[in-house]
Amino acid sequence: MGAPSLPSPAYEALRRVGQGAGSFVLISGGSRAERSVVLDSVEQLASSSGWETLRLRAHPTDEQVPYGALQPWLARWAHPLASSGHSGPGGDGGPAFTMPLVGLIAGLPAHDTEPSGGAHPAPRRASEADRPVDLRAFSTAELRAELVDLVQGRTQQNAAVVLIEDADFLDAPSRDWFSFLGARMADLPLAVALSVDEEDEPWHDRFAKSPTVWCPLPRSSSGSAEDRLRSRVRALPARSLDALSLAVLAGPDADRATLKDTLGCTDQELNLALSPAIDAELLRFVGDRYEVTEPALFPGLVGILTSPQRNAGHRKLAQTLAKRPGHEQGKLLFRLSDHWAEAGDVGRGVPALISASREAERWGAPELAERRLLRAVLLAQTDPTARGRELEERIYAEMATLRLREGRPEEGLAAYQRALALAKERGTKVLHWARYVAGISDAEVRLGGHPDERLKATLEEVQGRSSDLEALLSRSLSYYYLERARFEEAVTTSEKACELADKGHDTVLKVRCRSSAASAYIFGGAHAERARAHLLRALEHRKELQGTSDEILFVSILDELSLLECSLGREEEALRWGEESLTTARRFGYGTSLLLVLGNLPEHYVHRHDLARAQALAEELRRMVQRFGLPERDNHVQQLYLVEGRIAADTGDYATARERFERLVASTEKGGSKIFLSQALVHLIVLSARQNHLDAAHRYHRRLEREGLGKSIMGENRRLLDEVEPLLKGSG
Repeated sequence: MGAPSLPSPAYEALRRVGQGAGSFVLISGGSRAERSVVLDSVEQLASSSGWETLRLRAHPTDEQVPYGALQPWLARWAHPLASSGHSGPGGDGGPAFTMPLVGLIAGLPAHDTEPSGGAHPAPRRASEADRPVDLRAFSTAELRAELVDLVQGRTQQNAAVVLIEDADFLDAPSRDWFSFLGARMADLPLAVALSVDEEDEPWHDRFAKSPTVWCPLPRSSSGSAEDRLRSRVRALPARSLDALSLAVLAGPDADRATLKDTLGCTDQELNLALSPAIDAELLRFVGDRYEVTEPALFPGLVGILTSPQRNAGHRKLAQTLAKRPGHEQGKLLFRLSDHWAEAGDVGRGVPALISASREAERWGAPELAERRLLRAVLLAQTDPTARGRELEERIYAEMATLRLREGRPEEGLAAYQRALALAKERGTKVLHWARYVAGISDAEVRLGGHPDERLKATLEEVQGRSSDLEALLSRSLSYYYLERARFEEAVTTSEKACELADKGHDTVLKVRCRSSAASAYIFGGAHAERARAHLLRALEHRKELQGTSDEILFVSILDELSLLECSLGREEEALRWGEESLTTARRFGYGTSLLLVLGNLPEHYVHRHDLARAQALAEELRRMVQRFGLPERDNHVQQLYLVEGRIAADTGDYATARERFERLVASTEKGGSKIFLSQALVHLIVLSARQNHLDAAHRYHRRLEREGLGKSIMGENRRLLDEVEPLLKGSG
């Protein structure tokens, strides 16, 4: 069963696959050819054992496309019609996997990922039959779960070995998913063999918790490889050099159809043009596309071309790919945006990069999304005309929205300010730039600022000229009043925002205004029915926004319904809405919407004395707060302190509870929500009174009154405070 070129660790890993235990096999060092020889041996041994084998190669441009290099793997396993060759026992791969998100990144049309009858080899996800398949509702968390289900279901049919050459070029989401898959590998008959040129250390970090076999090869010297490459390129005839250049620039899109369409030639003419490059071992045909024989030397090969040659080649490729069906989403969109940008086409490149940024965010890659926008900024700045400045302004507004969604208010504020400065520099009217004032204000409120005067002044300028814009600014003003615990003003302003939004045409704005109005009533402790009416009106738009990125707004709507029912002592209803809010938030991956729910839902379980569930949710909230690196003044951090204090108090750990509530009070002094300050003070009053620390209880009570928060206490906090009021009066 052995092979002379197969290192013993790799041999042992494959032996364990036969026993149902999987692992990653990392082949590092040596030359690329030597690593390929080892992969050849692994592939040969796996095939001779009757296992399914699949060999892929990552390309330098795959680093820019989420799951780009894995697309052939996912397409082959996600649906039998997409498979080439045998794909398991019987040769047809079995019934289709009902996994919409996997189908989307595998490039399968939506109807191909719908149920086709028969048993499913992988667990079916609960909501997929009814939920629209739409990239705008893409969820990192759900995608990862689907991917694991896919692998588990397929390997139940037959053991499998997946080989990936040049894995250094894998994109970040693929590497992250491998780390996620690693937790299940020990129980799967699967080996994933990766050949890497990088040093071992970064891979050790990525796979520290995964079953991994290391196969380091002696390092080879290849100092003159690029020189040899250049000499072979210079020896090519002009026609072959043009065709080779196009194939190199096309990267993963270098299939015959693309090259023929771009060059405007026949099959025979393409063969004649590329044959010299193939004979010189610069290019080879693998699967359905042409590949550079030495991907590590890809930058050097591109560098041989002049700047005009590169620009012209990218423009031609972009024009070809723009005619392809589905060019507005998925991997093709990323490549298209690259080609327009490399061609220096500002008018087409900037919108394509913005679209690619949104796609990356939906695919759970916010860092990649921001890099797309930064590249768009650089491209826009190459156009010194007013059009270039206008596009740059649009990019910064997009960047600000992305940063706020990622829980980065300071950076979001900076981007909004840049967009506003560009708008005013261009001399645009207030109806254009006033929306940036609303965004700036929301960011400043989260950072403890006081943007109320600016909001009022801008409202005066737009009054009577745009209902939607007035509603947007009024909602931001109501948000400010709410965070400052000025509840009457928050109610009045948010009601005005709802009235204005109803006159406009922006559905998303209507939902946001209803949410703000409901929050003002809920935290003000009055008119519960009015709050419920606003929330139910907002829910009427849920079907209208279902399957879009704006559906995430309903996380806060459901969460507010939960808070409302909790304030009325209706715990069953509060939990029902809260859990639905959590389910919706999880479907959208890990972002600020999930932070919101994790901050509120644990308290409902504290009320029910289900401390195990409350602690699990609080621990997840803490991990997310740490992941985002949020400052203490951030509302989510303050909510964490409140939740941890509540849990500690309920378990009798009064020292920890007091420490958490004190930290919450201190954090509000750096610019936090007055609502959290009032809740922290109430819990400190109650905690001190119950421990018979009456002087401390009086001190906290005076602080509560001095802040003007005494009359705004509601729900359970009101009941807690009422319980200890007689004790405080008796000791006054």
